[in-house]
Amino acid sequence: MPDDEKVEFDPDFFSLPSPAWTAGLGTSIPFILTTAFDPNMLPPSLGPVREFALFLDDNYPTFMRLWAGAIAAVHSVLSVYAAKLCIDANMSPSSTIRWAVSTLFFGIPSLVSTLMPYLRKA
Repeated sequence: MPDDEKVEFDPDFFSLPSPAWTAGLGTSIPFILTTAFDPNMLPPSLGPVREFALFLDDNYPTFMRLWAGAIAAVHSVLSVYAAKLCIDANMSPSSTIRWAVSTLFFGIPSLVSTLMPYLRKA
């Protein structure tokens, strides 16, 4: 289907970002948050990854907490924006909630690569 081809608007439309994005962000964001606030919670079976988290917490605790806070703030704002886009497009409440939660967890890939192109085509 060409990019400029219109699609029929479906108020229940929902799609996750690509599996690569969901796997990458689904593991890296919890890792950053855990490293920032309680790196000892990471299991020893992670080996060098856990050691790296402990190193970051020992040497850069302020940076890690600021980084985690920035990630949380940006993803929260993007989630609210995704909900606004869905409401403005008259999408169903369940679809709006799914888009907001997806954008909260996956950020830009959910919003820019999946939702916005669909709304432009519909």
